[in-house]
Amino acid sequence: MSYKKKILNSFDIGAQKYDLFAEAQILAAQLLTRSLKKHIDAKKKSKFDALELGSGTGNFSKKVFENFDLNSFVMCDFAPKMIDKGKKKNC
Repeated sequence: MSYKKKILNSFDIGAQKYDLFAEAQILAAQLLTRSLKKHIDAKKKSKFDALELGSGTGNFSKKVFENFDLNSFVMCDFAPKMIDKGKKKNC
C-alpha cells in the first residue's frame, strides 16, 4: 500500500471519532469566522461563493453556513469519509 493510500485510510477510519478530539479545530473555526465577519460587509447582504480546502468533518463549514449567506459552498478534503461526515453535519 502506498504512503498516500495509508494516510487516506487513516483519515477515513478516524472520521467517525474525529470531532471527539477536534477542540483546536473547533476553536480555530470560531476565531476564523469572527475574523471573516469583520472583513465581509454584512450590511450589503451580498451572497458569495466559497471554497474550503481541507474541510475535514466540517467544523468551519458549519460556522460559515450559520453566519453567511452563500451562493455556493464547496468542501474539499483528501478523505471522502471526512467529507461525508461534514455534509451530514451541514446539510
